[in-house]
Amino acid sequence: MTEPDREPLPLTALILCGGRSRRMGRPKAFLPYEGSTVIAHIVDTITPIFTEVLLVSNEPESYEDLGVDVVKDILPYRGPMGGILSGLLVAAHEHSFVIACDMPLVDPELIHDLASRREDQDVVVVSHEAGVEPLLAIYSKNCIKPLEESLFSGSLSIKDLLSDL
Repeated sequence: MTEPDREPLPLTALILCGGRSRRMGRPKAFLPYEGSTVIAHIVDTITPIFTEVLLVSNEPESYEDLGVDVVKDILPYRGPMGGILSGLLVAAHEHSFVIACDMPLVDPELIHDLASRREDQDVVVVSHEAGVEPLLAIYSKNCIKPLEESLFSGSLSIKDLLSDL
């Protein structure tokens, strides 16, 4: 999917690929999807949308062939909050779009809508009748300190963190 009529957004995209795959038995990112893999589809979909795309993982060597920069989790296996923190610390931009590695149906229009709402916001998150989607959201670098505080206090709940921001 390409974005022929739009300039790339001045945001960093963070693709979180940090799980242990205990339930699935193998990384969800590498499940087959439309003749490729879930992660390859996500990378192909979002790369034209952003000026920087980073993939955050506990096992960076597994993702080196995707054509995007890979960042190692600084706090291995600490869940999505650890991945978001790792990405925000190295992101070139003030705001980063966060997506989990198992969301191949992401809509570029939704991404542009979220991006248009980011001004003066630390977090812009997709919400619906069932709740919020903290792994389909935009986070600013102002979230670094609250993320660090939550992680170092032992809390791994991103939804709890969102309620405090």
